[in-house]
Amino acid sequence: MTWPVTPATKANLDAATDDPSQARAELVALIDSFNNLVSLLSKSGGNDKVLVTNASGNLGLSVNPSAWSIGKAIELGYSGNALLSTSAAEVFMTQGMYYDNTWKYGVTGSACALYKQGAGEHVWRTAPSGTTGNTATPTDLMILKATGNLLVPGIYSTTTTSKPNVFVDTDGTLKRSTAAFRGALATAGGQTVTTMATVDLTTTVYDTDSIVNLTNNTFTVPAGVTKVRLSGSCQFNTNTTYTHAAYFGKGASFTPSVGARQSFGIGGGVDMHTGIISVSAGDYFTPRCNSSTSDILNSDSWFQMEIIE
Repeated sequence: MTWPVTPATKANLDAATDDPSQARAELVALIDSFNNLVSLLSKSGGNDKVLVTNASGNLGLSVNPSAWSIGKAIELGYSGNALLSTSAAEVFMTQGMYYDNTWKYGVTGSACALYKQGAGEHVWRTAPSGTTGNTATPTDLMILKATGNLLVPGIYSTTTTSKPNVFVDTDGTLKRSTAAFRGALATAGGQTVTTMATVDLTTTVYDTDSIVNLTNNTFTVPAGVTKVRLSGSCQFNTNTTYTHAAYFGKGASFTPSVGARQSFGIGGGVDMHTGIISVSAGDYFTPRCNSSTSDILNSDSWFQMEIIE
C-alpha cells in the first residue's frame, strides 16, 4: 500500500497509530515519491527514520543512502559507513566514504578508510580528512594477495625515502625491501691546503638528487629529507708530522655540523663523519680541511652525503 506524501496524509497516519494502551513503539511507512525514498519511521521516537531505501536499491539504517553510483550499499547510521557490493567477486566495507563515479567523503574533518575483498584478495586503504562531497583518494596500506603473500606498500617518491615494504615470501619468511640508495659522492685532489680551507670538489661520482654543486663546493639537502649522514676523507700528499683536520661546515658561516667529529691526525690524512643528523630542505654543507703546514690533497680524497629519511 502507498500513500502520497502531504502534511495532511502524514498527520492522518500519525493519528491512526495513536493508541495510549499500547506500550510498544508504533511504526509508520512513508513513501516519498518525489525523492524516490521509502522510509520506515519510528512514531514514538519523534518520527526518526529507522530504515530508508531509494530507487537505486540502496538501504540506509537511520540515515539517507548516499549517491552510490555502482553496486548496492547498506549504510549504517552515518553517511559513508557502509557495506557495498559491486559484483559477485567484490565487496567493500567503508568508513566515511561512498562511491559516486569516484570515491567521495561522507563526512568532514575525519580521516576515512575502506576494506575490500575481491577475487580472493584483501586490501586495506585509507584517506586523509576532507570535506563532505569532495573527492577522496584512498591509498593502499596493506594487501593480502590470494597467493598468501602479504604486502605493506609504504610510501615511495623521488623526494622522500620509502617506508619499509614488508611481505611474507613464498617460503613463509617475513622479508623487507626498501627503495634504492639515495645520496651523493664527490672527490677532490690537487688542491694546496693550509689553515681550514674549503675543499675544491672536482668530480661527482654519483648523485641521486642533485645534491652536489661543484661550483660552490656544497652538498645541499633535497626537498622532503629530514635526516642525513655525512662522511669524507682528506688525504694529503705529504706523509710527515704535519697536523691535519677536517669537518663539514654547515651554511655560510661553516658552523661544524651537529654530531660531526673534528679529526686531527699526524701524517697522510684524516677521516670525518657524523652520526645521523636532523636537517631541513635547503640546508647545505661544505667539506673543509686543514694542514698546519701547506700540503696538497691527493685524488683519494672523497666526501659523501647519505639520505636516511
